[in-house]
Amino acid sequence: MESFSCVIALYFMTSKGTLKRFEQGLGQMRKMRITHYHEKYDDFSRLRFKTFLLKVPILVFFLGSAGFLVTKKMVIFGTSSTSSWYPYVDAGIAVLCAYVNFIYLPVHGLMHHALAREFEVFNEELESASKNKELVNPQTFQKFADRQIKLFEVTNRITERLNGFMSSAPFLIFTALANVAFIVTKLRIVTPTFYYVCLIGMMICCIAISSNLLYPPAAVQEAMLHTSKVLMNDAYLHHSQDPQIYSTYRIMVDRAQNNRSVNLVVQIFSVNKKNIERAYFVITNIVLVMAVFQNILFGSS
Repeated sequence: MESFSCVIALYFMTSKGTLKRFEQGLGQMRKMRITHYHEKYDDFSRLRFKTFLLKVPILVFFLGSAGFLVTKKMVIFGTSSTSSWYPYVDAGIAVLCAYVNFIYLPVHGLMHHALAREFEVFNEELESASKNKELVNPQTFQKFADRQIKLFEVTNRITERLNGFMSSAPFLIFTALANVAFIVTKLRIVTPTFYYVCLIGMMICCIAISSNLLYPPAAVQEAMLHTSKVLMNDAYLHHSQDPQIYSTYRIMVDRAQNNRSVNLVVQIFSVNKKNIERAYFVITNIVLVMAVFQNILFGSS
């Protein structure tokens, strides 16, 4: 189901011109920089290579488990249940899941990393201008305000377009993670060794997929919010008697704190680093509760 959500998101990204508009917006934001090239932020070669390496295990373990199912033709381990068609369907679904995640997740991650990096460049240049007391010039400060508007316009548009996807996909992969973690911890005896290794790999893949879905958007939110910290650390802006400068200051701080479009996972929690850590903590406890119930049920029987 998570992979199906990725298919829908990828379809809308390509068919509706989302990626093309994103690249155009990114180009416009880069033109508004003070320094047009930052090797630290504009060189994506290392990030692309790292992203590729992290996605290879998805292909390996999903395809490994699919091959095992086709070879053994078993439906439920530990029973005599067999089927002539189910292993092939299950294997086909595993192949499609591996392929879709291998294609979509790098796009998702690189897109949000590009946005986060653009905000980091903006914050660095804003902080540098603050230290050099360049923000006391209303025209210079207004240029930063106009640039922030453009950054928020592009970022909020992408965030809103991904609302449906980000509402369902992380929840579905968390459900998968809870299931596979339970199987790995409690059903070792009835699971063949090769398939058990694949299950451990798939559990690692679930963690990698969920991290790739959630942490890049969270990094964007952190970078957007950091603008307000940079501005509030400027003593002159905070106590400025110039109505134009103080008005621009308040608008930029309020925009950074309150005008951010945020993705909500099943309308329960917003995507930020603290909530992601809380979600992993909850998943861990859910697996423990499932294990306890399994012991109670089998122990009583």
